[in-house]
Amino acid sequence: MKSGQERKVIQGAFDYAECFESFLNPRFNEQKHRTALELSALFAAFGKRAIHFNADEILSVLDVGCGQGTMARFLVEAVSRNHKGDLVYYGTDYSESFVEQTRETMRELAQKYPHLKKFEVFQGDAFAGKALLPEGRRAAVALVSHMFYHLYKPEDYPERLIYVAPPNAVELGFLQRLAASLEPDGAAVCVHGSKKSDMFDRLSGSYGEAMPNAAERIAQAAAALKLTLLSIPTVSRLNYPELPDATWERLKDLKNYRELAADSAALRTMELISFALYGAGGLRRVSDVGELPKLIDEVRDILKENGGFINIRAAIQVLLSPERTGRIDLEKNVREALDEVLAAEPQITAQTRAAMQGA
Repeated sequence: MKSGQERKVIQGAFDYAECFESFLNPRFNEQKHRTALELSALFAAFGKRAIHFNADEILSVLDVGCGQGTMARFLVEAVSRNHKGDLVYYGTDYSESFVEQTRETMRELAQKYPHLKKFEVFQGDAFAGKALLPEGRRAAVALVSHMFYHLYKPEDYPERLIYVAPPNAVELGFLQRLAASLEPDGAAVCVHGSKKSDMFDRLSGSYGEAMPNAAERIAQAAAALKLTLLSIPTVSRLNYPELPDATWERLKDLKNYRELAADSAALRTMELISFALYGAGGLRRVSDVGELPKLIDEVRDILKENGGFINIRAAIQVLLSPERTGRIDLEKNVREALDEVLAAEPQITAQTRAAMQGA
């Protein structure tokens, strides 16, 4: 283990990017596999119901919080399975590094998909009050995947808006700008964690600083703005390595973390727990208030209850454009499309687990 990384491990301050990489590992995390399949199923259902996916139009998609390009790839691939006309991709993220990574992903995808005629990736803060797209540009379909939590980074928002009763001005403003970025009859697909989730409720909500109820807050903001939001539930497994009882006991004391070998099951376990806590300081902060042993026991209890994994409960929410052409009954058709995805969940689960085995 490198000395810099070792100091972070000893301090209980794991590097967020490394923890995120552990979280995304496709051999252990169902979420990305499942989301990709659900998006593909949803867009196929959209196409059946004439919700934009037809060969005669140029389809513009917006990826809000595009990150390192993982969801950008899923979005373009899912759209391309169901749309044979020209495609334009817009992405935006707060991180300049992520913006460049997504640009590189899009350059690669443009070689694979000739109908991807144009892509632009912008750096910007989606919560800062500015339009999500430059003037004159709008999208038929938008994706907002697991980024709403970032509204509440304590170092950026000292007032800790997570504790302000929803909906608050920042949430309302974001949803207004998201709706304004959509073309008439457009739809924004939002995927976020929800209550009663091992990840967001029992771990993040109790010991960390992540938002435990993002999907519910989005729904409350949409209702306050009188925007139509339709939703279905989804749940993914995050598998943890098996550890001996003695190792779990040693993880209750930060002093023992210097012994964690690189790429060990114990180190991966603590990276996953640290990722769930989200905020700066992570395990050090929990340890300082004397709750690290309680946290470790809570993780063990969840894993025993479930059989070696934690559940990540989420919602797929579709925000409809307030501008309607009357060409179709948008609300009825989107509801039917979501019901079709919900009915396909058993097959999606089987495909997800098969993909994990092959990863």
